Amino acid sequence: MQKTQTPADNGLIWTTKELADTFNITTTRVCQLADEGVFEKAGHGKYKVVPSLVGWVEELRKQNKSRAPKSDPFISADGELIESYSVEKARHLHTQTEIEKLKLAYLQGDYVKAENVERVFADHLLRFKSKMLAMPYTLPPKLEGKSAQEIDGIIRKAIEAAFEDLDSFNTDELLDDDQKGAPAEEEGLVFAEDVTI
Repeated sequence: MQKTQTPADNGLIWTTKELADTFNITTTRVCQLADEGVFEKAGHGKYKVVPSLVGWVEELRKQNKSRAPKSDPFISADGELIESYSVEKARHLHTQTEIEKLKLAYLQGDYVKAENVERVFADHLLRFKSKMLAMPYTLPPKLEGKSAQEIDGIIRKAIEAAFEDLDSFNTDELLDDDQKGAPAEEEGLVFAEDVTI
């Protein structure tokens, strides 16, 4: 496929077939795009290469922009990311609001620190372990001279007493001092409704 150059306009001229092969479209589509002004004609069945290339690139851009998602509030109609002061301010305010909601939920006792949970459960398990390990030393004097049925009852009571400590778990033990009845306003929190833009 040999491209021809005409001395009159000092530019490349392609035939309809050459243009169709280059852009991988049909010759009918080349004619349609020429009628729409995308390709610049140089005569019957001939097209100026450079203006046609520019027109083709613009056509592709236009098609790409029309495919941009419409649901994203941070994408404009032409597919560009909107990075304006008001959008960034809105994002920042949204983040602050979420943080304040978490702080309030924490102060109201809806959330507790993992370290508090570990500490409380470790304390309860340590007391349970101590009671269980003390049984071989505390029970023998109580078991002397008892029948098998009485021994069984005494051992069961001792084990149940050790387990009662685990059952007596109180969720208030998980709370920090600032979570126990302190109103959020006294903690110096700023709520989203108090923020002005």
